[in-house]
Amino acid sequence: MRIKELSLFAIGAVFAGLVSLQMPIYGQKTAPVVVTNTAANPVPVAGGVVITNVPSVDAYSRQSGEWSVGLTGTPTVRIDPEREVVVRRPDSLLNAEIYNWTGQDRHFFFQSSSRLSQARVCVHHQATNPIQIVVRSVMGNGDDGIFDIDNYQINSPSTVCKVYEAPGQYIYVYANNLGLLNTSGRVRFGFVGIY
Repeated sequence: MRIKELSLFAIGAVFAGLVSLQMPIYGQKTAPVVVTNTAANPVPVAGGVVITNVPSVDAYSRQSGEWSVGLTGTPTVRIDPEREVVVRRPDSLLNAEIYNWTGQDRHFFFQSSSRLSQARVCVHHQATNPIQIVVRSVMGNGDDGIFDIDNYQINSPSTVCKVYEAPGQYIYVYANNLGLLNTSGRVRFGFVGIY
């Protein structure tokens, strides 16, 4: 009997082995597959592509059609559709003074100009003799911080306006008589500071 049992066991083992060769093998783990696409072998795409989290665009990109640009740190401007001119909001510093000539050798105009990006200075002279204008900027303490930024002569009657960039803490505008003193007439100073 022992041989009969062994033969049945051997036949069963052979049968089990043959059956297992025909069944797929499950449960074996394989290494992950990494596919590298090159320009010569791109991944084919069918249908549409959706992009989420749109990346930032470099400065050389082009845009067509209507678009607008926002400005920061500048004065508000608007276009007047009736006149088609730019109208600036009044966020500037304005000042004007008039001095009468009564024989003194000079007049001066003083204006604080800190935090200004530009200063427009106008001088109108109306008297008998010409005058010299000296524009000084105070950019620090003491004499080392005072700079003559302009110097010119005005005949009468005449107006001269000039714009100065980054004018410093203060601007002084001196109107000096040249030689003969003006005993009548006047000098007017105008100042527009742009933040």
